Amino acid sequence: MSIGLVCIPIIFTFPICWFFLEFIYERNVAIEKMEKLMPYFKYLCIFSFVLVIFISLGYISILEHKGYISCHESPSGWMPGTAKKYAISIQLCGK
Repeated sequence: MSIGLVCIPIIFTFPICWFFLEFIYERNVAIEKMEKLMPYFKYLCIFSFVLVIFISLGYISILEHKGYISCHESPSGWMPGTAKKYAISIQLCGK
């Protein structure tokens, strides 16, 4: 998710740009200028979503390749379903 957090400010530059264009010019001019940028905005959103998925799946496969197993309980300090704990053996899952 950290990659997704890095992409958020980049993605929010488009609505901010729209706001300032509408503030400086009238509404129709802002819409005409932003229509040129909207395909880039859509591609950037799709790219950041796909990048986050690939990195998270790649990270899990690297952990499994190194011999880690996923524990059934959540790590301390995390809500169930928000994080996964990995350990080298079942005995270490409880620690």
